[in-house]
Amino acid sequence: MAKEVLITGGAGFIGSHLCDQLPGEGFNVKVLDNLSEQVQGKERCRPYYLDQSAELILGDVRDRETVRT
Repeated sequence: MAKEVLITGGAGFIGSHLCDQLPGEGFNVKVLDNLSEQVQGKERCRPYYLDQSAELILGDVRDRETVRT
């Protein structure tokens, strides 16, 4: 059974590199990121460099209900 991991800020520099590494080590990866306009631009689309196997959850870490998902 694969282990699950949640990476907050997973579309950022460090988080996206974790997303590249962890699936190869047997993890199912969920990424929670608000895709800040300042970083990702106005479109707030999934970044091209984010591993396609990672589930992207668009939201804010300060929202408890989103984090519980």
